[in-house]
Amino acid sequence: MRTRDLAILVPLALSLAACGNSNDPNPTAKAVTFWQDVAPIYNNKCVRCHQQGGIGPFRLDNYADAKTKAALELTRVTEGTMPPYHMVHDGTCGSFQDDMTLSDQQKTTIAAWITGGQAEDLPGEPGVLEMDQLVLGVQPFA
Repeated sequence: MRTRDLAILVPLALSLAACGNSNDPNPTAKAVTFWQDVAPIYNNKCVRCHQQGGIGPFRLDNYADAKTKAALELTRVTEGTMPPYHMVHDGTCGSFQDDMTLSDQQKTTIAAWITGGQAEDLPGEPGVLEMDQLVLGVQPFA
């Protein structure tokens, strides 16, 4: 093969390889959205502090506030400083009830939402527990 042929074929092969991976099982993955993907994580792990009247310095119980602080959320989640649950997770201490640590999948979901443009999806807020239910972890007496 001549050098001129290689000069044409190599860039062509590289450009075709970069166009996509036919082995990708989900080539049209859905976008990560706030209400469907991120809000359930925040409600489970963050809203007990990050809500109106909570000890967190900003709210994460609604789309507008979460979007405003997205860059900070990304930093804190990827650093592992939020939620502040300072237990060792190397297996030497077992597991803990009510562990607030985010799983790797939850961190990936939050990061994908933030870096993907912070899509909202469904309007409205999912049910958010009241402060006494979150802090005490019990239902109020009827």
